[in-house]
Formats: sequence, structure tokens, C-alpha cells
Amino acid sequence: MRYKKKKFLTGVFVVFLLGIISACGDQNSDSLSASGIKKIDIGEDMFLQASDAEQRSVAIGCDGTHEHLINGELWHMPCGNHSDYIRQTGETHDHDHDHDHDHGSSEIMLPFSPDIADVLISIEFINGAVITEETRVSVSIGDLIVFAAKSDIDEYVHIHGIDLLGEVSSSIPVNYFGFKAEVSGIFEVEFENSGTFIAEIMAS
Repeated sequence: MRYKKKKFLTGVFVVFLLGIISACGDQNSDSLSASGIKKIDIGEDMFLQASDAEQRSVAIGCDGTHEHLINGELWHMPCGNHSDYIRQTGETHDHDHDHDHDHGSSEIMLPFSPDIADVLISIEFINGAVITEETRVSVSIGDLIVFAAKSDIDEYVHIHGIDLLGEVSSSIPVNYFGFKAEVSGIFEVEFENSGTFIAEIMAS
């Protein structure tokens, strides 16, 4: 009788230990995800580490990576631009905005001289890479924000959230266009055709 009771208690203790080990394993996994060391489950093919996106590019047969800013975090995706990713995978991967929207629904930014800008954002887009001084730009309501954009291909600068477009011609040395900040918030700016992240405008 004592043997059976002892055996039963031993079994209960083993089950209890296994439960603790399992819980610790889950907690460690969550910690890794939160640290950005492994991919957070925000969606397939979204990576916090550029190297992970590069490996995925090789796996699906495309070159390079591109970026999206989602909820204040920069995420890396396979392929040099979003259009190539869609062609390779058939996955539109819609998240907080749509890259294939009708440009006719967007308002075109007007040309402005950089001399009258309250905030000047200089951008170069050369060989698929963005060169800019700041990736987070703070502005005040009422400021005139002017872009000075240079590119080796024809592109559009798209401001998400307020849906503004600025046309960038590769034949023009520097393209100047802009808008007046009238709405507070955080707005992602990217090159529309390639889906390449430029900066984040924080208006208050």
C-alpha cells in the first residue's frame, strides 16, 4: 500500500516538473521574439533582421530586400521591391497600407522652393538605396515640409496616412515638392513603386 502511494506521488511530481519546464520554454521563446532575434509572428516573410529577409530572398528566387515601417518598427521583406515579391510568391501581403492603390486617388504635392521650407528633407535614391540624413523627422502643425529628391530612376514619394504623392523624375537633377503639415500623427514616407522606406514624419 505504501509502495503504491509513493509511486503515485512520484508521478504527480514528475508531471508538475514537466509543466514548469514547458512554461519556461514558452517564456523563453516569447522573450526571443520580443527582442527581435527571431521573427515575430506579424505575418509570413516579415523580419526584424535584414539578414533573415536576405536568406528568404535566396529561397524564393529574388534579389535584395525592401522595408516597411509598421507600428513604429522597421520590418524587412524579401526581394528588392514589393512588386517583385508579389510576382515571386503571388502573395499581396497587405498590412497597414496598399502599394497597388490607384495613384489618381492621391493628391499630388506641389512644387516649392527649398528657400521657403520650414523643414527640408533631402533624399537620394541611387542603385536601389536611400540616402537621407534622418529617418525620423519631427515637424509642427503649420510647417511647410519640402522634399529635395534625386533618383536614378523615375519614382514617386508617397506619404501614407495623408495619401500625398510627389513625382520624382530621373532626368531632373533635384526634384522639389512639398506640403503644409495640417494633421498630427506619424506618417510613413516611402518610394511608392519600389516600396522602399525613406523616413517617418512625426507631426504634432
